Amino acid sequence: VGSLLPIAIGMFLAWMMKVGDVTAIIASGAVFGPTSLGIALNILKGGGILNTPVGQMIVSAAVIDDMIALVVLSQLEALVGEITVSGILIPVVSALLFLIVGGYVCVFILPVWIDRFILSRFKEEHHSKIEMAIMFVMLLALMPATYYAKASYLMGSFLA
Repeated sequence: VGSLLPIAIGMFLAWMMKVGDVTAIIASGAVFGPTSLGIALNILKGGGILNTPVGQMIVSAAVIDDMIALVVLSQLEALVGEITVSGILIPVVSALLFLIVGGYVCVFILPVWIDRFILSRFKEEHHSKIEMAIMFVMLLALMPATYYAKASYLMGSFLA
């Protein structure tokens, strides 16, 4: 409901206003899909419930909601020009693989490697700067990787 209802409402409004062809209507609906995770985090933190089970559930739902919206946005490019089965399926499969495989790597493999091979070589007071540099490198790597894999480059920045 978090992504699909706003997208459906946006598409309905675009259809009612006769904004153009089907692609324009879908694009109009897709812009309503992403939530603002930053605002949700700020409100939950201000209310003191960010680190509670309810707060974590809200954050998890917002992340999943944004991922769905990014998959919908990646489908817009597939609707331009000739529509093929592979043109529709490749962005979805690519996005799901980045989410599943990338999520596994980022949760179970990268933290161990970063601690063992990178952070262990530097003093504790420099760790936050090094971690920020690692995130920036991941951003620069994941944006083109998701773009060339036919997923949304915005998903690459979100995953970083």
